[in-house]
Amino acid sequence: AEALKLRGDKALAGSKYRLAFDLYSQAIVRRADWWELWAARALVQARLEKWEDCLGDCDEALRRAGSTPSAKVLARRGLALYHLD
Repeated sequence: AEALKLRGDKALAGSKYRLAFDLYSQAIVRRADWWELWAARALVQARLEKWEDCLGDCDEALRRAGSTPSAKVLARRGLALYHLD
């Protein structure tokens, strides 16, 4: 899963959003408990302006992060809600 995340990060940095989405999704299949994967895929969803999907991934990241939510995920969740309103 870590290698897939690193490849996803590289694709995201190169604005290859669909490839990044696929790589993060594959990593999630292997390590669904890793909240950072959900957060990374939420960022891709935001870049693709898929706000409902972004919101779902943010919620999953926050659920899996437990008592230490990420400020970036919370901000991204707010952005998705803003666009869905």
